[in-house]
Amino acid sequence: MRLFFYNKTVKIMSDILWSPDPSQSCEMQQFMKYINDEHELNFDTYNQLYQWSIDCGVDFWACVWTYTDLIHSESYNEVVDDIKKMPGAKWFSGSRLNFAENLLRYRMENSLSNSRGKISQ
Repeated sequence: MRLFFYNKTVKIMSDILWSPDPSQSCEMQQFMKYINDEHELNFDTYNQLYQWSIDCGVDFWACVWTYTDLIHSESYNEVVDDIKKMPGAKWFSGSRLNFAENLLRYRMENSLSNSRGKISQ
């Protein structure tokens, strides 16, 4: 296939250069497996997961909370007060967490593991 671009002919490659190894799972597939195990479901596509997140929003967001292992000092009493009230719904009422701590946690863990490695050498 050729494309004309500013009076120049550009050849467009049609061969696939890379595709993911199907035997290796991505984070979304691992999350889907977690939901399947927790709720005795059998999702194997993104569209199934997406539809379930709409149909069973409370269960979906409870799974997100647990699966992501949010750092918190108090857990929630209720996932959401009214999921149809957007905007304005109150999410994870009763919970206490430090937003910055959760955003920085993996960076901190990597820094700690790097510093431990240096200390032990």
